[in-house]
Amino acid sequence: MRMRGLEPPRPYGHTDLNRARLPIPPHPRGERSVPAYAAPNCCRAQAAQATGPQASPWRPGRARYDRRVSTEPLRALLEGAFPDAVELDVIDRTGGGDHFQVVVSAPSLTGLSLVEQHRRVYEALSAPLADGTIHELRIKTKGAT
Repeated sequence: MRMRGLEPPRPYGHTDLNRARLPIPPHPRGERSVPAYAAPNCCRAQAAQATGPQASPWRPGRARYDRRVSTEPLRALLEGAFPDAVELDVIDRTGGGDHFQVVVSAPSLTGLSLVEQHRRVYEALSAPLADGTIHELRIKTKGAT
């Protein structure tokens, strides 16, 4: 066991982890352990030719969907709760269908505190919040005059 203070100073950036140079185990999903984007420049072109520019053995292609489909039910709920809304906008922030931003500007919100305005939006969207359709919700409200 080494004692602090009795050993010579080590160079900058040295840690005890540098001493153990263990072999890297094979990747569980394929023979290559280095993804194409981490390979040296000379190998990237070969990897793109072998697998195609869109394909990747580690990451399947993302499913595409229409963002309007996921925002229409929320918009309908908000339109029912705020029929006098001057501005009503529902934005799918991430494209995953569970992170939304809601902007509501309505005369019925005039004179209410920000907490009460947000409470009314939460009440309008209580069903999708309860069943997990909405994972994250950003709310911007203001009373219109």
